[in-house]
Amino acid sequence: MESRLVLVTPEEARAAIAAHLLPTDVDARLGDIILAEHQVAAARRVASMLTNYGGALLADDVGLGKTFVALAVARAYERVLVIAPAGLMAMWRGAIGRAQMEADMMSYEALSRGPPVTRSTGQLLQQPSRRRVAQPIARPVGQPAMPPAIVILDEAHHARSVTARRYPRIAALTGSAHTLLLTATPVPNRLDELRSLVALFLGARASTMSDAELAPLIVRRTAATVPGAILPAVAEPRWIEVADDSACLGALQRLPPAVPPADGGDGGALLLLGLVRQWSSSRAALTAALKRRLATSLAIGDSLAAGHMPTAAELRAWHVADESMQLAFPELVATPLSACANATVLASSIREHRDAIERLLATLAHTPCPDADRADALRRLRSVHRGERIVCFSEYSATVDAYWRHLRALPGVARLSAGGGEVASGRMARADVLDRFAPDGQRVTRSRRIEEITMLVTTDLLAEGVDLRDATVVVHLDLPWSPSRMEQRVGRARRLGSAARVITVYAMRPPAPAESVLSLERRLRHKIEIASSAVGRSASVLPPLAGATRAHAHEEHASPERGFVMPSLSRSERRSSVVDRIARWRGCRELGDGRGDPTDASAIERGVPAINDGLPSQQVPATMVEAPVAGWLAVATINQQDALIASVGDRVGSDPSLLAQACSYAEGDSVPCGIRGHAAIQAAACDALRHAAACGAAAMIDPVGSALSDDLRLPPKRGAAASVLARVHRTLSLAAAHDRPRMAALAESARRVVSGRLTAGMEHRLHDLMRTIPDDHTWLAAVAALDPGPPHATPGYQLRAIIAFGPGLPCRAPATPS
Repeated sequence: MESRLVLVTPEEARAAIAAHLLPTDVDARLGDIILAEHQVAAARRVASMLTNYGGALLADDVGLGKTFVALAVARAYERVLVIAPAGLMAMWRGAIGRAQMEADMMSYEALSRGPPVTRSTGQLLQQPSRRRVAQPIARPVGQPAMPPAIVILDEAHHARSVTARRYPRIAALTGSAHTLLLTATPVPNRLDELRSLVALFLGARASTMSDAELAPLIVRRTAATVPGAILPAVAEPRWIEVADDSACLGALQRLPPAVPPADGGDGGALLLLGLVRQWSSSRAALTAALKRRLATSLAIGDSLAAGHMPTAAELRAWHVADESMQLAFPELVATPLSACANATVLASSIREHRDAIERLLATLAHTPCPDADRADALRRLRSVHRGERIVCFSEYSATVDAYWRHLRALPGVARLSAGGGEVASGRMARADVLDRFAPDGQRVTRSRRIEEITMLVTTDLLAEGVDLRDATVVVHLDLPWSPSRMEQRVGRARRLGSAARVITVYAMRPPAPAESVLSLERRLRHKIEIASSAVGRSASVLPPLAGATRAHAHEEHASPERGFVMPSLSRSERRSSVVDRIARWRGCRELGDGRGDPTDASAIERGVPAINDGLPSQQVPATMVEAPVAGWLAVATINQQDALIASVGDRVGSDPSLLAQACSYAEGDSVPCGIRGHAAIQAAACDALRHAAACGAAAMIDPVGSALSDDLRLPPKRGAAASVLARVHRTLSLAAAHDRPRMAALAESARRVVSGRLTAGMEHRLHDLMRTIPDDHTWLAAVAALDPGPPHATPGYQLRAIIAFGPGLPCRAPATPS
């Protein structure tokens, strides 16, 4: 159908581009909350991605307010389910109340313990905890709730492991719902973890997607790229030197291998690695781990003596607490020995390992404990940062307890772990500890000076979702296995609204020579680089390499390295910066305020209508601006999806770096438009449409494509989809002649099911139907019942708005579409 290029001002053309790419309007008022401009922009983009893809990953930097962005998006849905760590439930209840919304809530911990859903329906089997500002809706206990329309997964990296018990249960809940993932650290270790998260709304096809293909699904901004979002800077992390304890490390490495459970395989390397990490945290953490290891060896030995060998699950029947152990009857809980190796050899190995642990524990009890020196280092640090609030994180509660024993006499010091909080005067509730340590972050009145807490020693219980903006110093008491945990720790203090200009970061150096520590640091830095390439990273999280400050380090590490150097922006961050730039164009004049010049556009109309295909007629805003390089920036609708495409010089496409360059040129000054200018705009329009036609013909824009398509090619569907299609074909071929019309209609519905949006939950449901319904006719009817109906999308492509630019806009002959 015909479309007309209409000459408008550059401001109007830019506003038209923004209106097509970001059509969703978001109210900045959310209950008693006023969203910041960057939060409104994020909500607008996330809403568009949910519509187009069925899911989105909001990976904004820690402290930019992802919770309120999620609620701003979720208020458009009738049934909202929030899944979050148990420790963040109170925070979410407060946020939902402030937003004056209704939502169901579940914790990851509850999902790990029991099945809350039936996979065949995706319905809740129990009523989640509920926070409503209005009168709660009563529901009989045990009555299934309606499936949610949107599921918000806060700290979504808790759902990254497909082998975890909670993953299939989360997949069932998200089966037919839109899925919004919230995490600043979606790649703790490997890119496959990011793919597992995306599979919750894209299914098995996510398993083969590259970081470039994943980028269109991610909204990622840092404080440095968000105008008006002022977060404290993060100073380069620094090591805290501690006494050498390499003799203990050597003793650990000489421990004989442990005898694993019947189903445990050879866990010797992992066991040693765990003990080394606990040794680097504190002597107390190592001692507690060795005692647990000794108790496990005793349990295996007792079971072996009774003629049985326990599995890992059966060992959990032995309850170990502190130094006491409650034994189960091995005859009742353990696997018969007939399935195991020679009992004599096993018993000898167990005794050897147990004796070595006992000797090591005795040696540790009679050697100086380094924990006191580490606590003294914190005392000195407190003197350096007098008047500031310091939060110290550790993975292990034993480490927190050890520091607390040495620091508890100091005024203003508290500890906090899963067991609760404590100050010098006694036990204290977690909420009271947080109120005294971070009154601004907890939105409470400051305590009297004598009651204030200025140093908080805590486990990673507080490393997620808690606002500690009052803190200006963060101390890593140990190096966690995942660098994302270190970023989360720093993010507790680096928040919007913080009065601090700089967050100072320290890390306790592992107590061994640099040669022994470098491998751990290299492993962490490698993980940092993987995460940075996929989603970016906001700040340095590790101090300089050990070799940079230790005289006896390897020569290759003797250079004056100054910490991890931030890589260039990731693909997701470049895309987000383009969207943010275009969002600022929305404030310009819209087309139709009288400033356009359709009567002067006759020279640029010829040749355009013939190449607009399959979509309704409309006016296409067009303009031209001055730039040092010839090209254009355009919005085209391709298979019912608006996509931003650009040409700069001889490059054309939707790569984020190309779009960023074209957006910069599109903000140039307006130039007088004559006949040559009209011809240049017409040539640019033809080029843009030719590229849009090629994208549509090559299926470069998926039916679930999004604005800023980035030439997204989703991998072909696999797994459940292939199995369903094969069985559909077999069922049709075996159907009786009189039954084929009915079966053909069911087969068409089944094909639509697998050709539409297949989430991980839907794939699990299809697998269940394949496994539990042997009769082909009954199975086909069950699959067809999941059919959402015929698609509404109309294939075609059409230009929506275009800005041509160049040096003097040289005239080119109008391109003829092929």
